[in-house]
Amino acid sequence: MGQRVVAFPVGGSYAEEVLAQATLTYPLPDDLPDEAVAGLTVLVTAYNVLTWAGRLQAGERVLVQAAAGGVGSTAVQLARSLGAGQVIGVVGSEAKAEVARRLGAQAVIVGYEGFAQKVLELTQGAGADLILDSVSGPVFEEGMRCLAPFGRLVVYGHAGGQAGSFETRPLHRQTKAVIGYSSGHYRRSRPELLRPSVEAVLGHLRRGEAQLEIGARFPLEKAGEAHTLVESRQSVGKVLLYL
Repeated sequence: MGQRVVAFPVGGSYAEEVLAQATLTYPLPDDLPDEAVAGLTVLVTAYNVLTWAGRLQAGERVLVQAAAGGVGSTAVQLARSLGAGQVIGVVGSEAKAEVARRLGAQAVIVGYEGFAQKVLELTQGAGADLILDSVSGPVFEEGMRCLAPFGRLVVYGHAGGQAGSFETRPLHRQTKAVIGYSSGHYRRSRPELLRPSVEAVLGHLRRGEAQLEIGARFPLEKAGEAHTLVESRQSVGKVLLYL
């Protein structure tokens, strides 16, 4: 009793009290405030798409789609902390570009149409070694055009509402990989594997190497307004509900 914890609750967290499995509950260090870890799924997803799925190596070039969103804004910071040589963000507006730059993106592309050519120009024709894609559809297909040999493209969402497709021959000819990732699937199928990631993320937060970007706060009774903001695609970072 009395131990502050952070958890992946059963059935969501829009409530004053929630249940969580012991396997998915983690002690929270005293020096981290509640808001710092309010987006646990965002934090763990950003870390795992870079490490588990993306196998990021020091010095590599990373392209982050939706770089001002919840996962994207965290991934930009963690990529720098983990030793990426160049972090490029893609966003939908100049206001979001300012957020991505502030969080550490060395280059930001505004607009998704034709971004592959811009990535090639920014990387002197080499392309991105690791691409993090939460949008999919045409954005995924455009990303494949600027994926470097030996590169990995990690799909962890379909915010664009469409599935992407690709030609398989470049995969084996240039040793490229397309990898899927879902924190929800890990929670359901292999929950014990998430603990090392949570501990690693807490370490990054405590050392000041990353922080949860909070774009807006709403009281729980105004959850509908929070959803309206998120669905408008104007929000940045994580939108929080509080009691």
